[in-house]
Amino acid sequence: NNDNDMEYEVLFWKICDKMITLALSFMQGKAGTWARPHLEQLANHQPVFNNSWSEFEEAFMEKFEPTNATEHAKSMLQQVKQGDRTFATYKAEFEQWAPRTGWSDADLFDRIKQGMNADYLDRMSYFQPSAKTYDEVKNYGTAIDTAISDRNRNLAIAAGKAPPVPKSKTTT
Repeated sequence: NNDNDMEYEVLFWKICDKMITLALSFMQGKAGTWARPHLEQLANHQPVFNNSWSEFEEAFMEKFEPTNATEHAKSMLQQVKQGDRTFATYKAEFEQWAPRTGWSDADLFDRIKQGMNADYLDRMSYFQPSAKTYDEVKNYGTAIDTAISDRNRNLAIAAGKAPPVPKSKTTT
């Protein structure tokens, strides 16, 4: 049984070493600069972070995570605006930050509406009596995207033009 424990420990050590090496090797920019000395240690067969994924993660977060991640997420979410983007694109960016704020669904409901453009808010007013939750606003925003896309496609077809190609979710 001792031999099995030792084999497991060696295997686990090798896996952690590979995971850390892989993570470090993909880092770019400031993270790449931070990773370089650790990669040099690995190249010289010296362990880094005691071959512990949790120690690696802790060191990385200490270096790169904002001092107060929740406040940072709140600040970023306050800056997210729909502008002339589709609701789907706006919602995708919004939802990158929303879970990190710790805000209630009621707070997120208010915030997502504050960032919507006037056209969507006008259209949303049609649904207003029934849109009382964050999820309902997201669903109605998506429905508005679909209605606008369908209308634009039908107008193009009626005018004898090729239907417009929808913007990808990464297009702003």
